[in-house]
Amino acid sequence: WLSVTGIGLLALVLLAHAAWAIRAALRASGSDGPPARREPPRNLVLEAERLADEGRFLDAARRLEHAVLEDLMGWGALSLGRGDANRVLRRRIDAAPLPEPERRELLELLDRLETRLFRDPEEDADLYRGWLRLHGRLPGAPA
Repeated sequence: WLSVTGIGLLALVLLAHAAWAIRAALRASGSDGPPARREPPRNLVLEAERLADEGRFLDAARRLEHAVLEDLMGWGALSLGRGDANRVLRRRIDAAPLPEPERRELLELLDRLETRLFRDPEEDADLYRGWLRLHGRLPGAPA
């Protein structure tokens, strides 16, 4: 009987320890620990200017594309997810509340950038300047 009682007490102690560990883990996951370290927001336009100064116009145009899309999403004119395909992007640009000239220019610049990136990878200063002009003309920019 002594062995059975000892094993029973050991089982109770193990169950109590498991319950305590689970409760502590649940309490720790909901606690407000130190705030996560956040990276400062990137200045894509400044990055694009630096790349253009180095003659890397294709990379600079790509940064400006991201700046334009981030601005449109920030102003609520466009909704995108990270995994959305280009056809989804184009469909949402068509539905976005943009003036027609800017919408056409945005779609044209997207076409030109994709062509340069995937079919004809060649530096293109005019493409970079086109993205720069569009970024400066976008409606909805905070004043």
